[in-house]
Amino acid sequence: MAAATFASVIIVFAVFIGECTCSPISTDVTPTLHLPSFFSTLSPTTATVNDTPSAAMDYDPITTELNLWNYLPRDWSSMCTVDHQADPDVNATITCDVKAGDEAQWRLVDLRSSLTSLVESTGLEVAVNLQCEDGGSVSLPFPWRSPGLVKLTVYNCRMLDKYGDFATPAQNLGDWLRVVDIRNSVWINNPAHMENVMNNIANFTSHYECGQDSTMVSYIYRNVSDESSLKQLALDEHENGAEKVLTFLLILDKINNHCNYEKLEVQDESHSPTTSRNHFEFMVKDATFPNLRLLNYSSIGMTEVPLELRESRQKFPGSKLGVIDLTHNKIHQVGNIPPYPSYGINTTLILQFNNITEINMAMFEAWASVSDFLIDIRNNPIDCNCEMSDLLRALQNDSRWVKPAMAQYRRHLSIMTCATPLELEGHVIGSLSVSDLPCFVAGVDLKPAMAALVVVVVILLVLLIVAVKYRKEVRILMYTRVHIVLPCGPPSHTSADAPEKAYDAFVSYAHEDSDWVLGSLLKRLEEPSNARGCGPVKLCIHQRDFVVGKPIIDNIIDSIAASRHTIIVLSKNFVKSRWAMEELQQAYRQSMEERRCHLVVVVLESVPQSDMAPVLRRCCKTFTYLESSDSLFWDRLLYSLQVDDISNSRDSKTGKGPRTASTTSDEYDDIADREGNKESKRNNCDLANGDVVSGEIKEDSALRKALFLENMRMSTVPWTALARQLATLEWLSPPVRLISRGLCLRPRP
Repeated sequence: MAAATFASVIIVFAVFIGECTCSPISTDVTPTLHLPSFFSTLSPTTATVNDTPSAAMDYDPITTELNLWNYLPRDWSSMCTVDHQADPDVNATITCDVKAGDEAQWRLVDLRSSLTSLVESTGLEVAVNLQCEDGGSVSLPFPWRSPGLVKLTVYNCRMLDKYGDFATPAQNLGDWLRVVDIRNSVWINNPAHMENVMNNIANFTSHYECGQDSTMVSYIYRNVSDESSLKQLALDEHENGAEKVLTFLLILDKINNHCNYEKLEVQDESHSPTTSRNHFEFMVKDATFPNLRLLNYSSIGMTEVPLELRESRQKFPGSKLGVIDLTHNKIHQVGNIPPYPSYGINTTLILQFNNITEINMAMFEAWASVSDFLIDIRNNPIDCNCEMSDLLRALQNDSRWVKPAMAQYRRHLSIMTCATPLELEGHVIGSLSVSDLPCFVAGVDLKPAMAALVVVVVILLVLLIVAVKYRKEVRILMYTRVHIVLPCGPPSHTSADAPEKAYDAFVSYAHEDSDWVLGSLLKRLEEPSNARGCGPVKLCIHQRDFVVGKPIIDNIIDSIAASRHTIIVLSKNFVKSRWAMEELQQAYRQSMEERRCHLVVVVLESVPQSDMAPVLRRCCKTFTYLESSDSLFWDRLLYSLQVDDISNSRDSKTGKGPRTASTTSDEYDDIADREGNKESKRNNCDLANGDVVSGEIKEDSALRKALFLENMRMSTVPWTALARQLATLEWLSPPVRLISRGLCLRPRP
């Protein structure tokens, strides 16, 4: 729960700065597990014995003549009732039905002020049940501290003032809450409270971060999301906004609070629309759960079992964790389960209703080797293919199922059914034989076929060895000349690494090199007769496509962002051009954002080492590098521009496709003089010879750090670009980089 609280701060902070809208509230959520009765949650019920402001109170021996309505706010009487017998664990249960049109608003601060003196004198304990209708809202500042409040239930509410108690005396009140049950609700964040968190982050103490860790027994936080009422950063971008945020991140990185949830037994954060990928990493960091028995993270859309849950016996040391519920997710494989000692605790990992399709005997034997650890994969869409033959044979051998865990898995297989292939759909796996599998062929000698297969494999290996020396050239020519390896038309799948863009490439070059660019480069890429059958690459020059009146730096950034690649025409003139160097910086930043090979460096002429700067040298070693004098130069260039992004190339029917943007540095100077733009600060750049590199961008933390520090001093760099670059800096620790990713958070599908 410590990590959950911390992650919540990160997510809401990201919503505060970015433009994230969370998933809508779902009111149709069915619990996947029944909790033990000793920590069952509060279900709002109709009171049988109610107090009204005029009724006498038949109370516990603590206060036999006490009328609780003498202390509660009078305007609550229209929406709340008090029942002394609804819950035997407390002295009174306050149930409120909140509607959007109510004249009075239910606020935790009012309950706190009403009961503080009474609790101090009598030891009163109360439960609060809040049920909202028609968009009703309640004020519930985290971590819900109020003397005497031991159980809190909230259903279908819009919750306000989440950070209202931050850095206030209220956050230092004692721990009372034992049960929290919040479902189908949404936080409406106050921008002023968020700015208070930023300005007072040094006060982010364990008392606030850990919540009521010394008393909490059951924590249910199901289908709860955050909604921001702010769509842009409430800081001055041009003066001190970047410095304030960077200071905030660095201070937050140094906070090292420890949380000890000594009584927590149940943690349920299922059906959450905003669970972070790093949620479990922060959950176990600097936190202990000595009595934790159940974790429920069903229906949160996870695609793999987190490492922290696969290694739960190490990540939750000393706990009594017996049930990990990950049902109704999209998990397709379990992963490795280390054989850590069990210390007498039986743990069940429930993976029912996921996307696990493949099972085999080796998998069950590996799971059974982990003592007192059971994985339940029933109700998954199992594919009964040929690879299941070993498992079916093993089912006929009783000696392989002697261990208790193996016996349990065998019982599961006796009721599990096939989902595919179609002819075996619905068949019980335990009743199948090898002959039932679709790949089984009876009475056929497979030796000739195997011999032929071996011959084919040998021939292919010989061809592969012969071609290995010229593998790059073969791959390029096969694509650009005969289209065998990678055809020109759109493939049957869509690459997530090649989003839809307006242009194929942005061309950056010096004015002195215009003759070569306009006479050779653009001509070879634009004209269909020179495209080698792959369709033309239409070009865009700034006179035709730059937005008139728009600042030059914005035109550069937008053109690069709208292009799948940036072509750098390297020459001695290029390294002297200030606009060319600015374009290089923006292109490199785009590469960091897309995490793919964006830059293509074309060496028009040799650049002496004495004229080189480290940034260009690193760029040349990191990205695709081509020499114009190469006999295969045009083939290599077409391959570099199209092969990685072919899923978003030209239309197969019309032959039309994205265009290439280009401009010159001297033309930028003319525009700058007319529009009065200030000269941008830039890095010195340099270049060295390298080989053709394609695919993933090589990591270069030193270069990222240099570019980031330079960009922090640049007045022309937009805040969103800085936020995205923060997420790529490895010299910042993981919590800070996670927050930086949150600055650009987008809704989950």
